[in-house]
Amino acid sequence: ISWGANTNGELGQGTISASAGPGNVIDPTGSGNLSGITLISAGARHSLAILDGNVLAWGDNSNTQLGRFSAMANSSIPIYIETGKFFSIKNLENIIALSAGETHSMATDVEGQLWTWGEGVYGQLGVGPVDLSNPATYRKRRATKVASKVRTMAAGNTHSIYVDGTGELHFFGANFLGQLGISPIASRIFSDSTVNFDRVVALACGADFTILLRSDGSVMGAGDNAHEQLGPIPGPPSTPVFTNFFNKVDRIAQVANQSNSYVLKSDGTVWSFGHKDYLGDTSSTHISTPRQIPTLSNIIAIGATNKTGMALDVTGKIWAWGENTSGSCGQGVSTSLFTSPVLISSLFDIIYIDGTIQGNLLGSSACAIDVNGDLYTWGINEDYILGDGTDIKRLSPVRAS
Repeated sequence: ISWGANTNGELGQGTISASAGPGNVIDPTGSGNLSGITLISAGARHSLAILDGNVLAWGDNSNTQLGRFSAMANSSIPIYIETGKFFSIKNLENIIALSAGETHSMATDVEGQLWTWGEGVYGQLGVGPVDLSNPATYRKRRATKVASKVRTMAAGNTHSIYVDGTGELHFFGANFLGQLGISPIASRIFSDSTVNFDRVVALACGADFTILLRSDGSVMGAGDNAHEQLGPIPGPPSTPVFTNFFNKVDRIAQVANQSNSYVLKSDGTVWSFGHKDYLGDTSSTHISTPRQIPTLSNIIAIGATNKTGMALDVTGKIWAWGENTSGSCGQGVSTSLFTSPVLISSLFDIIYIDGTIQGNLLGSSACAIDVNGDLYTWGINEDYILGDGTDIKRLSPVRAS
């Protein structure tokens, strides 16, 4: 099921419109509803899914992110990503993981091979320099294998990161803000590169920054640091090398990063740093050293919207803090800011939380799933993104229809 903006057919409902409410994604034949999906990922204006190990794509194809030769051939229903142009197989097969960037995508298969397709002007495909005057080179027509034995990967707006089977970090793409973690800052890296940085077990990409979790429990980051989301970095608001900004004795269980950075430790505590208004406690200055949110304990998951943090405790309750103009703290009021975590009292027995990242100055939205499988949403509701059949802002959680 999909809903929201649909100007390029990115909802996969078989129609193109400014926006649409909740509806079934159509299957590739155009005659039924899509089912059997094991993983989904959304780019800026296109969507991806895995069906029986094959990759389906729909929406915007202006950068051939649907794998079609014509950059104008958008699709409002899912189509298969094909590789028969360059390799012996027809469809991109045996895929187990996906990550969508702004206009490019990444996938890994059961053999640990990494595949990329879409826009490559910044080097984010990892296939070498592209020729802007030659659409067949600039617009990659088919998925292209660039590496092997990939353990995990992530796509930023215009950069790509992956970790190989030995735990070594690899990267390619834009590096204008140092998001690849190399110094001196080069504008872009076109080919698979590494700097002998190892023992990486997990990673996440923001728009223009990267965060890594290493096997010793340390968290390191590089790139955009405008809100000190990467820790205390002197000089310009970016860092071109991976900097250790959090290292506790306990192993870190989960990392979430949006406007600020929030870290969940294995002991159930949450630590935050970055913009002063969204730390989860009272602070008059931005914080560059991770600090524990004192009122949170027994936390098992964390999430964030544009400027709001969320935490799920072991009893199934949700706590939220930060910006609330759009109601993203779920309190039923439009109070602009909650500096400390507040309980969303209308929700209980929750097993999953998440937030949206939107380029909207009016706010953002969040969602939760309870033990019965019911989806609840709240916050800003432009383009019907809350799935409740309206475009009305919701200050409290509502059950999606």
